Amino acid sequence: MQARTRLRLSAGMAFWIFASAEAAYAADTLPLTIKPAQRVTLSYSDGRFSTRSITSLRGGPNAPPAPKDATQEYATPLDNFARKEPDDTLVFSFWSDATDGAQLQLENGLTRSIIYSAEIIGRDGRGAPTTICSVGNGKTGIESWVPDLAAVRITGIYDAPHGPMVCGYPERG
Repeated sequence: MQARTRLRLSAGMAFWIFASAEAAYAADTLPLTIKPAQRVTLSYSDGRFSTRSITSLRGGPNAPPAPKDATQEYATPLDNFARKEPDDTLVFSFWSDATDGAQLQLENGLTRSIIYSAEIIGRDGRGAPTTICSVGNGKTGIESWVPDLAAVRITGIYDAPHGPMVCGYPERG
């Protein structure tokens, strides 16, 4: 059984500030817009990320949706989640529908913890920055939102401190 913990984020919550967020990784593909039912694999080589593959997803997410009365997103780290991709990859999988809301899963195949910056794109086409939680090396993290979303746009990828999960807006330091 997978160990699951849930962290509720709220607009007034004090977020961790960490020094490593000022150095973003270079990426040929950022910003990267991920649509529902897409799985995007980024490979890391020579100090930069590039797109390895974009495929369609079958089936639903690996975690339950955010509670319907939630006012903010939820972050769920998944321990003991079997990775399907090689090392030195990040794999983003995105699901969204009117019944269960939206979920973005990140499988971190790097040798270090990372955090990324993102915008959620509503069905009206408008985007808004969203808080994101770090994902440890070799771990999988899931961000969940109550509303159905048209897309998630990844705008940056950063190192995060090793250890407990940190949450916030990494591009703001």
